[in-house]
Amino acid sequence: MLIMPIIDFLVTGCEWLVRSGTPPASLWLFLLLSFVNGCILEIGRKLYAPANERPGVETYTALFGIRRATYAWLACLSIAMALLAAVGFALAAPVPVIVTCLVACLAASATAVRFLRAPTGANQKLVDAAAGLWVFACYIAAGFLPLLGSAA
Repeated sequence: MLIMPIIDFLVTGCEWLVRSGTPPASLWLFLLLSFVNGCILEIGRKLYAPANERPGVETYTALFGIRRATYAWLACLSIAMALLAAVGFALAAPVPVIVTCLVACLAASATAVRFLRAPTGANQKLVDAAAGLWVFACYIAAGFLPLLGSAA
């Protein structure tokens, strides 16, 4: 999970290092968001339906149970949502970032609720996909939406 903020620090450095030589004061918010998104990906890919659990394969559902593991994933999603909103304010683009954040969070949360109600292999795959789509939405919201506002 630490690899995500490290990569993001390197990638953002390509911009701020050339521009000012020092990172923006709010970069820590984005790096913390990257770490939490790493947790979302990690937990999301290891939420397994009972029928898909395999001996010797460590999953969060086997370690904590379906309910607690899914709640941990939802907690990470909530933290990421708050961090993404804070990034939106730091980038002076709170409205498009927060709207994207809310839509993506509602969609991802719906997959988790669906998995809780029916922990099937199909719903397991939906949570894994939702984790990836959430992270994609975060990068779109934090990286590209503020540019659209500055172009206007």
